[in-house]
Amino acid sequence: MLKRLLLPILILLLFLPATAAEQRDTLFNASKAESLYIMADCTSISITVKRFDNTNESYYYESSKSNATLPDEVNSSKFRDVKDVRIVEIDSRQLEVNFTGASDIPNSLTFEIPDPANRTLKSFVGTNRNNFGLPLSKSGKSQWDLISTGLGIGWVTPVNASPFLDTSMGRSLEFTWGIALGVRWSYGRHAIASGLGFDWRNYSLKKDCYFHKEEDGGITLLPFEQGESERSSRLQTFSLQIPVLYHLSFGKRSQFSFYAGPVLNFNTGGHISTKYTIGSDKISIKTGKIHQSPVTVDLMGGIGWRSFSIYARYAPMKVLRSSAGLDFRSFSTGIFLFF
Repeated sequence: MLKRLLLPILILLLFLPATAAEQRDTLFNASKAESLYIMADCTSISITVKRFDNTNESYYYESSKSNATLPDEVNSSKFRDVKDVRIVEIDSRQLEVNFTGASDIPNSLTFEIPDPANRTLKSFVGTNRNNFGLPLSKSGKSQWDLISTGLGIGWVTPVNASPFLDTSMGRSLEFTWGIALGVRWSYGRHAIASGLGFDWRNYSLKKDCYFHKEEDGGITLLPFEQGESERSSRLQTFSLQIPVLYHLSFGKRSQFSFYAGPVLNFNTGGHISTKYTIGSDKISIKTGKIHQSPVTVDLMGGIGWRSFSIYARYAPMKVLRSSAGLDFRSFSTGIFLFF
C-alpha cells in the first residue's frame, strides 16, 4: 500500500519543478478587436491586433531572427471581430495567441519563436505600425504611452504683412515632425499628446523681388536686376516645437479623429536664401541672423481618418522681431501621416 502511494507522489514532485520553471509573460490583453492578423515563417512572427476595445489604436508584435534571409514559405491568417484576445510569450521560446472568433469558438495558437537567443523584438501600441508607441502604464481605460508621431507637409503664407509680401504659396512649404518624442495620455476615445517636435517654414517670393538684409539688420524687398534669370528668394525659419493637442476619436470603429491645441515654438534658426543666374554664372546668397522672434505660440487643429489627416495652423504672433522691419504673421495648411 505504501509503495502505491509513494509512486504518484514521486511523479508529482518531479513534475512540479518543471511546471514552476515555465515563465509566462502576458504581452497584450483586449476584450475585443476589429481584426487579428498573424503572419509566421521560419524567420519571424508578426501579429497585428487592429483597433481594440473601441479605440483607434492597434497592437503590433514582431519577433525576427537577426540577419535572416527571405523565407521560402510564409503562412498568414486573418480573423475579424475577435474577442478575449490574449498574447503570451512562454519562456521567450513560444508565442501563444488566445482569442474567440466571430463564431464564438475559442482558439489557441502556439508558435515556436525562431532563434529566440538571437532575435529582434518589437511590441507596442499605436495608431499605425510606423507610429511608435510604447505603453508606460495602464489603469482601467486610462493609459500612458511613449510616442513618436506626425510627419507633415504643408503650404504656408504670410498674413497681415507690412510691407506687402508677394509670395507664392505653392512654393512656400512647411515641413513638420509633429512629435519626435513625447507622451500621450488616453482615456477611451479621448487623448492628450505632447512632446518635442520640429518645424521648418519657407516663405518664397515670386520671381520679381528678393529679400535683402541691410547693414542695420533690417530686411527689405528689392527688385532683381535686368538680365538675371532663374530667380528665387525665400525666408526660412526653424523651430523646436512643443504641441499640446487634444484628440477625440469618433465614427464607426473610431476611425475618424479631431485634434486641436496650442503649439509652443522655440525659433532657433532663420536665414534668407536667394538664387539667380546671370549669363553662365549661378549665384547663391545665404544670409543669417534675420532676427526671428525667439518664442511664439501657434494654434493648430485638424481632422483625420485612420493615420491620415489634414491640418490648419495659425501663427498670431510676429514671425520676426520689430528690428527686422518686416512685420507679418503666418497661416499654413497641409497633411499629416501617422498622426
